[in-house]
Amino acid sequence: MILLENKITIFTHMVYAKKSEECRKKLEDEKNLYNQKLKEKEDELKKTASEIVKRRVDLANKNGYELVSKAHEENRIAELFEAERQLDQLLEKVKIRLKDYTKTENYGKYVLGTFAKALEDLDDDEIYVYLRDAESDALKEKILEEAKRHNISVEFKRLPEKFIGGLIISDKNGNYEINLSLSEKIEDSRYKIGSMLHLIMKEVEDWIQLI
Repeated sequence: MILLENKITIFTHMVYAKKSEECRKKLEDEKNLYNQKLKEKEDELKKTASEIVKRRVDLANKNGYELVSKAHEENRIAELFEAERQLDQLLEKVKIRLKDYTKTENYGKYVLGTFAKALEDLDDDEIYVYLRDAESDALKEKILEEAKRHNISVEFKRLPEKFIGGLIISDKNGNYEINLSLSEKIEDSRYKIGSMLHLIMKEVEDWIQLI
């Protein structure tokens, strides 16, 4: 887990640092432009009556605040797009790792374990189990044995490759579907991974601002 977080931190720093610096520089430029325009406006208004000066300075302050707010908003939107792009890239790498995982002995144990747990809540006598064509006959035999222990008859169906691995269970009437595929597990973890990535990117941004 530590190794994965280190990789994410290095990855985020390399990709995100340049964009964050551009946004921060743009914000500074907007602030400098505002200060310059405000100074010019104040010099001009000093030639008029004091009441008019105060009113127009207030107006200039308001306009300047809007410029800064706009720069902040653009920076925030850029951060959100960048975070989403990096999250998609990270999840694609996770999918590749999971495809390698399906070739290991532990994968078979994982599939059988999730199947056995799912059976505890089933009342049906007959079910469909969707598995990849690549799954071994030995794994299918163990699934049949586990189902038999619960007095459940199993008919195997083909699981599309887009699900990466794992299995899907459904009743034969199509009333329900239990998605235990690896792709579904990734989607279930998307928010958690995204939150972790957001915290890392925030730390990188804070670090850049201290430089």
